[in-house]
Amino acid sequence: MQSIIYVGMDVHSQTVSLAATRGGKSNVIARAELKTDAAEIDKWLRKLAKSILDSTGEVVSFELGYEAGCLGFWPYRELRAKGHGVSVLAPSTLSVTAKERANKTDRLDAEMIARNLSQGTASVINVPSEEMESIRDYFRTMRDLTSHLRQCKQRILSFCARKGLMYRSEAGPKATYWTAKHRSWLSKAGFGQPLDKESMDEMLGELAGLESRIARMESRLLEISGRGEFSDFCAKAACVVGITRVGALAMLCEICDFRRFPDAKSFMKYLGLTPGSHSSGPKEIRTGITKQGNSAVRALLVECCWSYSRWTGKKSKALTAKQSGMDAADVNWADAASGRLRRRYWALTAKGKPRNKAIAALARELSGFIWALGCKCHLGPAQSRLAA
Repeated sequence: MQSIIYVGMDVHSQTVSLAATRGGKSNVIARAELKTDAAEIDKWLRKLAKSILDSTGEVVSFELGYEAGCLGFWPYRELRAKGHGVSVLAPSTLSVTAKERANKTDRLDAEMIARNLSQGTASVINVPSEEMESIRDYFRTMRDLTSHLRQCKQRILSFCARKGLMYRSEAGPKATYWTAKHRSWLSKAGFGQPLDKESMDEMLGELAGLESRIARMESRLLEISGRGEFSDFCAKAACVVGITRVGALAMLCEICDFRRFPDAKSFMKYLGLTPGSHSSGPKEIRTGITKQGNSAVRALLVECCWSYSRWTGKKSKALTAKQSGMDAADVNWADAASGRLRRRYWALTAKGKPRNKAIAALARELSGFIWALGCKCHLGPAQSRLAA
């Protein structure tokens, strides 16, 4: 019979601390300090297995675990390729003793991870495929550029304000920024000093460069969303008001496998869209949404739901184009979801709920629709454990 040895790894960019323990026991049978290299770790594990076999005649296998962190998933993939079981653990779910809180060392961290791994007290993170991870990182890069673009626009408006140039004073109080007219006004704005004009030209050049890069990246993601393995989910999700094919692709690559979640409520909790609770005895107090879990998907859902504050219920040309060629059943499902969310928004605001709270409630409800669609358009084998 084969025994399992649990190995906790405290992984850093240059070194890794290892602690091996048997299941159900907290005593450590072996420790090591190695370079962060899968070949080195594999060599040490094989020596340990041979040592146990020679001394006790027992055949062992290893289950390794490490905290999710800056090194990502490459240790997981390389060690799995060498035939070892590996788990990536969510740091927030690890059980830590008082001794480990008071004294933090790499050795103690490795022992703590090994203990959590053997006792099953920590949640295992779902590891995406390399392709999905690369798409996810590409989308996050685009989001970072979008954030830089927003800051660039704010800097330009602030610069104009400091120089006494007010666009709305000339174009009217309801004039909109960043239209073609506003951009023309910025390029022709007169400044008292030549360097001010040069500063404005540099900022406008940066703005144009960022917009060009974002448009190029968005076009690339749109192309990827049309691939066979992604097209079904992305096309169906885009039939819902507020969701684009690029946004649907980002959600899919962030979550990977929707069937990890047993029901819609678990998915909502994972995204941090459910209200928290601060209760004691008969007193029950509901707090705001927990904001735990995947912030990227939560932000996407909230952004999508702002569309319902402006949507009149009539389909736009863009929405009609996205729904054209789709199955009638999928279009009807999307229309029912959109109609429900619109009615929900206006019902909440009619009761006096602030718009941001109403949007958060809509995002929670929309996540349920996305979960159901994700389970229906499943891409791979279901995972047995819930993602952290």
